[in-house]
Amino acid sequence: MAQELLECLSFLEHEQAKRYIVPRILSYQVIQGFWSNVSLLNSNASKKDLYVEYDNYFIRAAKNYLETKNDEKKYAKSKLTCACCDNKMKSATEAFDLTWVQKVGVDAARKSSHYWDHQRDIFICPICNIVYSCIPLGFTLVRGAGLFINNNRSIDDLVSVNSISLKVGKVEVSRDDLESMAYYQLLDLMAQQAENQKLLEIDNIQIVKYDRNSESRPYTFNMLSREKAQQMYDSRKDFQFLVGKYVKENGEYVSLYQEVLRRFYNGQSFADLLYRLMRLVIDDDFKGMASIHKVLNISNNRFKGREHFMTQEELRKIRISGYYLKQAYRGQEAKLNAISYRLLNALKVKNPNKFMDTIFQAYSYKKNEKLSIPTFFIQGLNDIEKFQTIGYAFLIGLNGYEKSEDEKEDTTNE
Repeated sequence: MAQELLECLSFLEHEQAKRYIVPRILSYQVIQGFWSNVSLLNSNASKKDLYVEYDNYFIRAAKNYLETKNDEKKYAKSKLTCACCDNKMKSATEAFDLTWVQKVGVDAARKSSHYWDHQRDIFICPICNIVYSCIPLGFTLVRGAGLFINNNRSIDDLVSVNSISLKVGKVEVSRDDLESMAYYQLLDLMAQQAENQKLLEIDNIQIVKYDRNSESRPYTFNMLSREKAQQMYDSRKDFQFLVGKYVKENGEYVSLYQEVLRRFYNGQSFADLLYRLMRLVIDDDFKGMASIHKVLNISNNRFKGREHFMTQEELRKIRISGYYLKQAYRGQEAKLNAISYRLLNALKVKNPNKFMDTIFQAYSYKKNEKLSIPTFFIQGLNDIEKFQTIGYAFLIGLNGYEKSEDEKEDTTNE
């Protein structure tokens, strides 16, 4: 058996095997996730030369189109226009649709109702058809998930930002690692160009995410604006800390990195995530206080330059105040949990008055001259965004986290 396996391996090293077997395997494992039923993936082409099939469907049509298009007069009055590049086409037989791109195109022959008055009016030229065939080349893939950053400032920048190693040492990267590494590539490029005193126009860099396992929506599109890129750069250490951090909620493991990134992209508040995480902490179902601290930092950094923003020193003082109150209730964990629940519920419903009533009661109960109500709570009485930032920072300290930024983070039990 061993000898037979070695013989099989020797066949695979043959030049013709590399030319045909490897591409055929890739066509089923990779390309099939993006294409369907055309060219080398046509059901009738499984035993045919895949290079010939690609040439017949994509290359030959483009060559014929370019040769006939040399006579510009024939195309001057053509009504069909490529939806991507505005090339003119003289007839529908010369045009292509995107039906063959998985979950993207519309089969006009089967469902014409997608078009106005049932008349197909979206075509692509043979040149763009070749470009679309290169979709699998653009994505960096890990276990059916892929990412493409369309930083089209230049070809060099496009290649650089999408050149991501799929292994760290001998370990294959995870989906979170892939996304994180790609963003760091982009942020590093920003930093390098800034150092070289070059103007960087990064508005509307398109981020395309791919999930082969998603039947309804394999592609998702986001835009990384200059403002968001700067926010991500300012919070890069916090984002990096969250890579690979999970929380078990309702019996399922949730990626904190993905939860934060989704809200960051969509411009959503982080309050609901902070509430869920703090609720798990109070219920003793989650120990990752350092992760919650990082989520709060990212949430706060979105307000940089605006009145809602709070400095790291301000947040540290708030957090430590919460920790001092926890120390005052040492040995009274049940009462401390009750206080935490009431404060958390006040934050959830955005009720500063209810929050302050609980604070007054908590401090008054101890009647400790050295323990006085901090004045920073006043800042949040008329500013809901700041109120929630202050409230969650205080709760993080109240539940045991009081470390400063330059101290080593405790990642145990996360």
